[in-house]
Amino acid sequence: MRRAAAALAAAFIAAGCTAPVAGATPENCTEQFWRYGLRAATRIICDSPITADGSWTRGRAFTAPGYVADGISVCYSAVFCTFTPAREVAALDVREYYRVTPETVLPNEPGHIGGSEVVA
Repeated sequence: MRRAAAALAAAFIAAGCTAPVAGATPENCTEQFWRYGLRAATRIICDSPITADGSWTRGRAFTAPGYVADGISVCYSAVFCTFTPAREVAALDVREYYRVTPETVLPNEPGHIGGSEVVA
């Protein structure tokens, strides 16, 4: 689990994003199983240090590997059948960055992740 959080923190840095890069480490990240629509995914949240005004930047990612969905055959009678062929489902990789304060943390998300030290 920590490996994926470290990979996400590294991906934030590699993407050149200024959001959680300013101090985000694997210790400032959390990872958990999540449902993204009807799909099983992993939700990773990384927080930057708290700024002087009490806010911080949050990076959130939903990831899941790609796969091939099986074909499906359904028969409604002896003469009427439908067939849906196998199809490839692309990997899921959704990333978002937004500012958060203690008052605006979403109900299904944790408060600030990591230390409570404030940076200027």
